[in-house]
Amino acid sequence: MNKPPVVQEIKQSHVQPKPVTQQELSTHDWIKRYIQDNTLVRLIVNRYGGQRSIPCRILNLDHDNSLLSVYHVDEKQVYSFKMNEIDEITS
Repeated sequence: MNKPPVVQEIKQSHVQPKPVTQQELSTHDWIKRYIQDNTLVRLIVNRYGGQRSIPCRILNLDHDNSLLSVYHVDEKQVYSFKMNEIDEITS
């Protein structure tokens, strides 16, 4: 027996989305979420042959140029890094 369309719509509107796991999100999705939530993260960056650890907030991700702009919370400065310079992002 088929239920009327109205009942089906009501049931579907009450379905909660399942939580997203880390495996289901790409790096770019995580970065977008960090930007949206204004999350404090730590970047491990390899630049000029040396590795730096930077506590920061991510401001922008430029997909076309593969650039990540961040605000260094200790130095109160904005830096831009190419995605290939970033070794790790942790929250």
